[in-house]
Amino acid sequence: ATSVRDLTRHLGIGQGSLYAAFGDKDGLYRAALEHYRTTLAAAALRGLEEEGADARAAIRALLTERIRIAVGRGGQGCLAVNAVCERLPEDAATRRTVRDMQDASREALAAVLRVARERGEIAERHDPYTVAAFLVTFLNGLLVSAKI
Repeated sequence: ATSVRDLTRHLGIGQGSLYAAFGDKDGLYRAALEHYRTTLAAAALRGLEEEGADARAAIRALLTERIRIAVGRGGQGCLAVNAVCERLPEDAATRRTVRDMQDASREALAAVLRVARERGEIAERHDPYTVAAFLVTFLNGLLVSAKI
C-alpha cells in the first residue's frame, strides 16, 4: 500500500530510476523478497549449519531467532511470512520464492535431525523430514501468531 512517491523519497531516487531498475512497484517488491532470500534467509541456514549436528542447539537457535523477529522492530516480523500472509494465493512468484526458502530450511533442519537420529539423540521412530516440516511450520506460525 506504499505509494511510489513514498518509495522514491525513502530510497532517494527518482520515479524514472525506480521504473528503469524494477519495472514497477511489484518488481521492486519481488527484488526485495529475492534479496531477503539470498541474504537473511541464507544466513539463517548458515547459522543452522554452524551449529553442527547438535539438534538441540540448532532448534534452540531457530526458536530464539524467531522470537527475536516476532517481538523486535515493533512486531514487523519476517518479510517472507508477511509476504505469504499478504500476497497469497494470488501471487505465484511470491509463492515460489517463499516455498524455496521453506524447502531449504526444511532440508537443512532435516539433515541436522538425521545426524541426531543416527547418534541416538532422537528416537528411530521420528522421521527427520517430518519433524523438520513440523518445526518449519511451527516457527513460521509463531510469526503469524505474534501479529495477533
